[in-house]
Order: sequence, then structure tokens, then C-alpha cells
Amino acid sequence: PWSKKSSSRDPAVKEPPVSCDTSEVSEEIPRTVSPPRRMLSYRGANLQGIGSRERQEDSFAFGNILDVTKMRKNGLFAAAADGMGGMLGGKTASETAIAAVKDAFARFDMSGDISEQLCAAAVEANERVFSILGGVGGTTLAAAVIYDEKLWFVSVGDSYIYLKRGSLLYRLNREQNIFHTRLLEAVCGGSTDRSLAENDPEKPALAQFIGMDELDDIDLFRRPFRLADGDVLLICSDGVGGVLSEDTITEALSLSSPQIMCEALEQSIIAAAVPTQDNYTALVIQCLF
Repeated sequence: PWSKKSSSRDPAVKEPPVSCDTSEVSEEIPRTVSPPRRMLSYRGANLQGIGSRERQEDSFAFGNILDVTKMRKNGLFAAAADGMGGMLGGKTASETAIAAVKDAFARFDMSGDISEQLCAAAVEANERVFSILGGVGGTTLAAAVIYDEKLWFVSVGDSYIYLKRGSLLYRLNREQNIFHTRLLEAVCGGSTDRSLAENDPEKPALAQFIGMDELDDIDLFRRPFRLADGDVLLICSDGVGGVLSEDTITEALSLSSPQIMCEALEQSIIAAAVPTQDNYTALVIQCLF
């Protein structure tokens, strides 16, 4: 059995410290250095046309799309607004809304809650438009911020925010019109009957828009969405999303560059030849290493 007496070491004898000279072998052992993390970069392009309308009432803006340094530090901003042609001042409304959210983005604290700041930007846009048009004019709004390879958005109205990942196309926001409002109310009430929503004569009308007296429903991501290599973001008015099928959009967004994607979208709109073609606006952002 083991005991302290069985040790051959005499505690009274001090042994020399053990040393190891690595000077000769240090060059033979390769050092493991972690490669720097690859960061996504972004390319953007836009498309805009008047369609069969007499004037252009859509507006849009990019922020930091051409400045990589600012993009890394302050994020990338993109927004589109579709002025409501059936009301007064559609162009004024869309321009005012875009200016408001772009001004707000310039003041963003990127270390803070970006979702809350985007929501506040939409509220500010609503207040500005209402102060000018008094509720008799309005616009949709779809705005996105990309920062640290993550996506946030806000949406009011029926413009579109799509994400293409791989071969699949995802609609990120929801349409805030009477049809979808009635449908949501039915589902929340435990019914799957679409008849009430389908038969509502005002179903295409917007339930929410920028320029209302009281804006009480803003569609947004509370948590950011992580982007990946190959993702393509499309923000567009219903002159694009309401005219082209998702298969057609997916095919266009599968092309090599944002500019070529936009050209394909426009060619498809022209080929569709809708007699009442609305103004059309599209912003495309491609994510890649």
C-alpha cells in the first residue's frame, strides 16, 4: 500500500528547477493564426419608371451605399415610398417621408436599439406628412437598415420587402390594406372564412399609411435578421411587387449584379403591359463576400 514513507524523494534535498529552452524548436512549430473574419459587402442599384401614369409619385433613397467606410461605421440605409395617387399631394407625401427617415437615419446611434429608432423615424415621417397635408394625402413607406451584417426594417402600407436566399423568395413585411386587416381579424377571432375580406368593396384600400392623423400599426422586425453571402434584398412599390409574379422576381434576383437585376425587373414590367401600370420603383441590395 502507498504511504508517504514509500517516496524516494528526500524533501530536505532541493532539486534544480526544470527548464526548457525552446529557442531551437520555436521556428519548427508553425504558429496557428486565426484568419480575419470575412465581412459581407453590399452592392446596390435602383429602378424607377412612370408606368401609364401622368407623373411620378414614388420616391426613394439610399444612404452610405457608395461609401464603404461610412457603411461599416454607420450602416446602410434604403427606403422607398409610394405616394397615394388617389389622394392629394402624393409626390409631396413620398418625398417628405423619405426625407424624414433619411434625416433620422443620419442621427442613429448604431450601438442603441436600431428597431426602436427605425420605428421612431416612421412616426416622425408620419407627423411631417400630416403637418403638410392634414390627412388628405399620404404615402406608403418601406425602409431598411443593414448594420454589422444584420437587417432591420419598418413598413407602413402595401409596398414590398423581399429577401431572396438561395432559390427561395421570402416576403418579409405584410400588406396593411383592408383585405389583409379583415383577414387577420378573422384569424385572430378563430375563423378561417375569407368571405368577409374577399367581399369587402374597399379591400384594396390602405388601412395604414404615412400621413394619417394617428398611425397605430407599424410593421417591423424587433430583432435583426442575420444576412448571408448571396442574399438579395428587394424593396419595391406595388408597381413592381403587385405586377410581377414571385417566380419572375426570383428569376430576376438570381442574375449576376443589382444593375442587371433591375434591368430584368423593368423588362418584365414592360412585357406584362398592364394597361393601368402604376409608377414603379425598386431598390436592390446584393450581399456578398
